[in-house]
Amino acid sequence: TSSLLTKVGALRDTGDTRLSLAASADREEEDDETTAEEYLGNARYESDVTPRLFWFAQQELEKDEFEEIDLRSRTLVGPGYFLARRDRLTFKVRTGAGYQHEKYTTGGDSGEMIFSAGWDYAQLVGDWLKLTHDFTIYPEITNSPSDNFIFESALGVEVPIANSDAWHLRAGLDHEYNNNPEPGVEELDTTYNLGITRSF
Repeated sequence: TSSLLTKVGALRDTGDTRLSLAASADREEEDDETTAEEYLGNARYESDVTPRLFWFAQQELEKDEFEEIDLRSRTLVGPGYFLARRDRLTFKVRTGAGYQHEKYTTGGDSGEMIFSAGWDYAQLVGDWLKLTHDFTIYPEITNSPSDNFIFESALGVEVPIANSDAWHLRAGLDHEYNNNPEPGVEELDTTYNLGITRSF
């Protein structure tokens, strides 16, 4: 059995605008047979309207052979609000509306209007421990939203490396839950990850 998970991300914060980019690839094999193959890409732009209120635009792309998704494209726009915006604590909520298109490896495709709601949380505990949690739920507005939704959760812990202000070690726990997947596909994906971050 072998598995390889690669994940990269970047955030540019100018104070009143924020641009985040992320991409990941997950490939697993067992007895020379591929058992998982997933590719994800995500971009989100935020711009402040006031010190508390902002708007965002987001684009996500996903390919997952074992969920029979040749391409899932999710486009969203909407407002957000900072419930807390301090040096040691930021907590913002956001909600949006958009369109999701899915093309299946078995042929055919589908398109639905979707809604999103979630939050982004980051807090510095003591002098060196940083906790983060990002959560978003995506119900399908035009297709029984209570029966067709996906939620994503990313919990992270960061600590400095050798008292550095720039280099940090990050441990993460990611969940993706689909309450109505294709037949034979599990509803919940869980990923543990460990990586390094660099601030400029």
